[in-house]
Amino acid sequence: MGLTRPPALEWRRLPVLGLSVVALLAGLTGALVLLGVPMPAGALPLAATHGVLMTLGFLGTLIALERAVAASARVDRALASQPPATPDGG
Repeated sequence: MGLTRPPALEWRRLPVLGLSVVALLAGLTGALVLLGVPMPAGALPLAATHGVLMTLGFLGTLIALERAVAASARVDRALASQPPATPDGG
């Protein structure tokens, strides 16, 4: 049984993934503020938006990325099953 090669990394998805990581870190910082862990004063507004950051910022972004990858795979499979077009239309 041969090993399969993992798919190539899609570089155009990395900025969205980076924003997801930023939302995760901001949401976790907000959670720590809610738990009473001492943080710099700039972290206090994150406590009020903890739920929104975690739900929409982090999970929403990752779910959207997952759906984009799945849709891309479906399109690739559909295109692979089509016979190649010939210039003369035949």
